Amino acid sequence: MKKFRYIVMAVTAAVVLAFVSCKKDNEKPSINVMDEGEKWSVSAILDSLGKVETFLFDEYEPASVDAYVIGDERTGNIYRTIYIRDEKGGCIAVYRNSGTEDFQAHAGDYITLDLSGAVAGYYNGLPQIQLPAAGVEPDPNVRIIIRQRNVDIIPTPATLKEVNEGKHLCDLVKLSDVQFSDPNHTYAEYESSSDRGIEDCSGYSAVVRTSNYATFASDSLPKGKGDLVCVVSLYKKSESNKTWQMLIRNTSDVNMNGPRCEDEGETVKELPYNQSFSTTFGTYKPYDCLGAQTWEIDYSTAKMTGYVDNTNYANEDWLISSQVALTGVENAKVCINYIARYFQNINNDISLMVSRDYVSGTDPKEYDWTKLDVEFVNGSDWNTFITSEVSLNDFVGDTVVVAVRYLSTEVKAGTIEVKYIEICEGEPAEPGTSDELQELPYEQDFSYSFGTYDTYDVFGDEYWTIDYHTAKMTGYVGNTNHANDDWLLSSSVNLKDAASVTAEITYIGRYFANIKNDMHIFVSDDYERGKNPNDYTWTEISGQWSESSDWNTFKTLTVDLSAFAGKEVVFAVEYTSTDIKAGTIEIKSIVIKENETGK
Repeated sequence: MKKFRYIVMAVTAAVVLAFVSCKKDNEKPSINVMDEGEKWSVSAILDSLGKVETFLFDEYEPASVDAYVIGDERTGNIYRTIYIRDEKGGCIAVYRNSGTEDFQAHAGDYITLDLSGAVAGYYNGLPQIQLPAAGVEPDPNVRIIIRQRNVDIIPTPATLKEVNEGKHLCDLVKLSDVQFSDPNHTYAEYESSSDRGIEDCSGYSAVVRTSNYATFASDSLPKGKGDLVCVVSLYKKSESNKTWQMLIRNTSDVNMNGPRCEDEGETVKELPYNQSFSTTFGTYKPYDCLGAQTWEIDYSTAKMTGYVDNTNYANEDWLISSQVALTGVENAKVCINYIARYFQNINNDISLMVSRDYVSGTDPKEYDWTKLDVEFVNGSDWNTFITSEVSLNDFVGDTVVVAVRYLSTEVKAGTIEVKYIEICEGEPAEPGTSDELQELPYEQDFSYSFGTYDTYDVFGDEYWTIDYHTAKMTGYVGNTNHANDDWLLSSSVNLKDAASVTAEITYIGRYFANIKNDMHIFVSDDYERGKNPNDYTWTEISGQWSESSDWNTFKTLTVDLSAFAGKEVVFAVEYTSTDIKAGTIEIKSIVIKENETGK
């Protein structure tokens, strides 16, 4: 191979098949004289892609790969691509970048593929071999030798859970006991490719992607439950925003004639119990207690907002699971994957609740619920999903119901999009500790979350977010300055055994009218978590804030907290801005510690 280099990959979805080129015969090399050169396996190519993002096979140094074709374009559902699998089970897409000639290799063929001049890399998360681009435009079939036809290709048994974990990318799989989420459609709409939800009875789901050029596009979806043989594809916007796409080769791979999950009666779910909301609420039920707005399926999520047509509306809406048995395990947890934005007090307006006595379909306010100690975070965009985990150990041995409760007012209404909720065995990866009394040294890094800190929006539409691996606050949005008053507040910290204490704030601050007037540090010994800080007693701490000259160089501000030794206190940073000038602060970390000299 020559040098590694980055190459932008073209989009892929499938494979093509054709017959004879329109070019003259004397312009085509014979497929019988292919120089196979260096032998690769699909697995070796994938291993190389684990080390570099893309790489080029030298067009002057022959190389080839032997593999089985597991997916092709004979029905028109897969475009310009064949999917191949090697003896070790490694799978990859082979994409023809240009030209009108189709691949003549079909599913069931064992082939040798010429790799000279090809590029291996990823497109939106999908591994592919891209054949040389337009210019030369060779017949792609001179690159292929058919070694054997009609090989019995056995699909890999798989579950939707495994698919969602990325275990079968580009492979031909057989999914058992699955159904279309909403079967009252055709495979695709007349004028465009279409996504149809596929799910199992445990609540895992993915998308069946069908081209409107597929020969079966206008066929009705099967209404029952059963088996599906398909190729696993992927469209990835970011690491936290992936859509798993199932590609059907032909309808003979679809066998769904059994009773649907919902026809088998409402049963108590076993662990793990996962529900994705890409196309349906599945085993969850929304309940509207107040307001005209309701939970809906939108952007492949369960979405709830009280903000409509530039107006805030008061709402109380619940999204409630089926019963789930937390039996036979020593510990259990619930994980929620979501984006939330524009909440004034997010941990008041969004709650994760658990009940032992709730009856399905009835008003949840009539039952006993426990609010779980999970920290929700306002996001900075609509692409980055956050996963929060919290323990259910207090309910192990019981049968429970889990719910998301949404609140909004006519003053402020946030928006939440829930991608999935999973209840399973295990301990949370990062247990919530914001209710616990913090001991020294008390360190909080804001790379991925607010951790043990809370935020409170006193006024203004802007709010603290996690962005650029910092706790970020700005009132400058859309080239306009906005007035704001927003607080970043610690958990209670124990200074009772300390004599000399300091706090260190690592930050970047820019574009303030006067950063010393707009950024404030406070300490309180009577503040109650989640409440408006203006209703409590605070002592302002003198600190020498200073502006930075770039977005890369962090400063450290050190303040003395020794006056509060012997107390339990809350430490806070207040940001203010006006309609005339609004600066931006990014806080990387806050450390509260006892000085060595005070010991």
